[in-house]
Amino acid sequence: MGRHRFFSALPFNKTCVFSSPSTSVRRPSTSATTVKFPRTIGAIDCTHVKIQSPGGELSEAFRNRKGWFSLNVQTISSANLKVLNVVARWAGSVHDQTIFQNSSVRQEFEQVWYGQYILVGDSGYANTSYLATPYTANNPDIANNQRMQVYQSLIIRTRNVVASIRSTKTSFPRIGLRHAHEH
Repeated sequence: MGRHRFFSALPFNKTCVFSSPSTSVRRPSTSATTVKFPRTIGAIDCTHVKIQSPGGELSEAFRNRKGWFSLNVQTISSANLKVLNVVARWAGSVHDQTIFQNSSVRQEFEQVWYGQYILVGDSGYANTSYLATPYTANNPDIANNQRMQVYQSLIIRTRNVVASIRSTKTSFPRIGLRHAHEH
């Protein structure tokens, strides 16, 4: 569902309740959760976890855009702060969209495992039928369009759960990686 078709489903001034659709280990449990954005099963984002240089020929792939070595870790979190999915195998230079494109969760959404439920993400992800993203900050149409403003507000407030989860990353220890041939 694109943003345009979504507008007709916006619950102006309401809070939606959803129950997750399955009992699979990889999917959320069947508990009702209150969220601001309709049909939301979770919020997705990536965060950089600092590592020591792994050394070797591929070490520069782990250097992120801020100049330090990291893993780019994707998390999907529910509205009640449960971490539903973690992908922690990508070098710091890899873009969030690439990690999602190569994830099993994206494949599951493509195969409609989650029915009409969706994820919310930031503007670093492509907007799709199963991943709702905000408009870019420089979109001139937002200022004059109430539906766009409500969409933007709801998606940002729903995504705040990921910010809560990510704020705990400061408690992660620095991860030391060693060359594969070292023991």
